[in-house]
Amino acid sequence: MSSPRSRNRTQGAFGNRRPRPLGYIPESPRELPVVSEGKQRTMAENLVSFCSGLLENAQMEINKARANNLPNSELRQLQHTLTKGAMNIGISVWNASIMGDKAIMNARKVIGALPQAEGVDELIDELLDKKARLFPDEKNLITNFLMPFSERNGGSFTISAVNVNPEGVQKADLSDLVKVGG
Repeated sequence: MSSPRSRNRTQGAFGNRRPRPLGYIPESPRELPVVSEGKQRTMAENLVSFCSGLLENAQMEINKARANNLPNSELRQLQHTLTKGAMNIGISVWNASIMGDKAIMNARKVIGALPQAEGVDELIDELLDKKARLFPDEKNLITNFLMPFSERNGGSFTISAVNVNPEGVQKADLSDLVKVGG
């Protein structure tokens, strides 16, 4: 257990009250680790590149608000709202493209009901085309999207996804699975 007396003798974060010299650089590895070029992109990276057009539009709106001298706290909140809205629209279209035509029609209806929804059909068609071009084999259904925001750290996001068509698994009738298990 530490005490104020023992902290003075320790080396590290909580001990040693002596100031560090100017120009002090903490020890770091001399060589950076080599990342293999064949590394697969994460689902989050795929989602950001899929939603890139929506995120650029959100950034243009934020820049307009910044030009109108919106206070910083309101500007941060607007940035969070617009970014989260853009990602939600992208996730809706991504999931609809995996689930089929009925889900695409439902997404058109839901996104079309949003305020300031202009050119929804063109937007959804563009996103569906982008999904087919860039991620044709991606069958991950996004089940959870969290975007916490704080004044201090800004925003980040976390997603959860489920592969609805795993490689090597074929669709089978439930009765076949019951016979094998029994």
